[in-house]
Amino acid sequence: MESNIVAWAAGFFEGEGTVVVYRNTGYVGLRGMVRAVQKEKEALEVLQKTFSGSLHFQQNPHGGIWQWSITGLSSCTFLEKIIPHIRNRRKRLRAKMYVYIFSTKDLETREALFVLWRRMSESMHKKEI
Repeated sequence: MESNIVAWAAGFFEGEGTVVVYRNTGYVGLRGMVRAVQKEKEALEVLQKTFSGSLHFQQNPHGGIWQWSITGLSSCTFLEKIIPHIRNRRKRLRAKMYVYIFSTKDLETREALFVLWRRMSESMHKKEI
């Protein structure tokens, strides 16, 4: 894979992307997703073609938005490739922690990391408000 597309993806993700870790009702364990949203779909199509994932359009009162999302092992692979290029400390930390949570096989460790994830997320939101 070309390094310039990986660097571009990191910059795009840094500005428009997010990582989410959550507990889904009716599902044992944790779920995770990496996503980015845009009004125009062209940049998101590049992410989908390069790194896989899915692309969906969601109608809203302002016309709608496109969302690219990637889950599972593919999401960790994507983040591992772009992490060296992410310059924002918070985004880089969240990306690293996401990969660590989902690469850890021990369920107790994963749950403990999830608690830290939630605390970190709450702390970051308080600082941004």
